[in-house]
Amino acid sequence: MLRAPSRGRGRASAQEVGAKVRAKRVESEIPLNAFTAGVYVATMMATVEVLRDHGHPYSEICNESIIEVRAARGERARAPAAWC
Repeated sequence: MLRAPSRGRGRASAQEVGAKVRAKRVESEIPLNAFTAGVYVATMMATVEVLRDHGHPYSEICNESIIEVRAARGERARAPAAWC
């Protein structure tokens, strides 16, 4: 049987490591790859369109597709009102 490593042996969780990395980085110094940004936005828009075509309300689409994705990336879980 496989066991997950114990956190009591000086190992940090992924969330702890991520929080430390985000605290140290300078957002304005991170290069933006236009292709990657375009693919990300296109994927998000395609997700919105598919969910809308299947009858999901915009409030659910915003919550499931936008807010939770941002939260998973470690960003504050909020969406501008214009998105919803």
